[in-house]
Amino acid sequence: MACVRLPRRVLRLTLIFVVVAVSFAALQVLAFSLPHEPIRRHAAQSIPQLEVEGTSYKPFLDIVSYRLDNYTDATMVSVAVSNPEMSAVESALACYRAPAGSATEGDGPLASLRNAAAGNWDGATAYARYWHGYQVVLRPALLFFSYPAIRYLNLLVFAASLGALLYLIMRRLGSAVAVVLVVSLLWVSLL
Repeated sequence: MACVRLPRRVLRLTLIFVVVAVSFAALQVLAFSLPHEPIRRHAAQSIPQLEVEGTSYKPFLDIVSYRLDNYTDATMVSVAVSNPEMSAVESALACYRAPAGSATEGDGPLASLRNAAAGNWDGATAYARYWHGYQVVLRPALLFFSYPAIRYLNLLVFAASLGALLYLIMRRLGSAVAVVLVVSLLWVSLL
């Protein structure tokens, strides 16, 4: 009996893998099909904030747990700008980033973002990594908001989600469990 089920299970898992991979690629291509100019403009508006903060900004009480990863964020925004001369398929699958200049010129991903916003794509490199599924959310958000505004929007969504979660926990499990959750979140963040 077990031998009969194995091939069906393998077929089902293979089918699930193919559907997920095709869906991911389709969503990436769709995200990179969005209009280029508003994304480029909002990315350019993000540069001053990232320049002030640097690559490892701690906005709250100088606590390491609250460090923002502006190094990766600048890279992601740079990739989101994309080269308008490339097809959506090529941009989505290769995730090109603009050149960052030499190590003596300084700031890596931020220099890449400056070059992308300025349209300097000479020497661009493919930079597809495991986190580029984030472009499916980042590129549509950059149509309407700059990076700092996306941060605030993310904070509001997180706070609303946490508030809703605490409300549901209090209704179903009681106030004590909600307090324990809040204390544990604070404890983990402050260490």
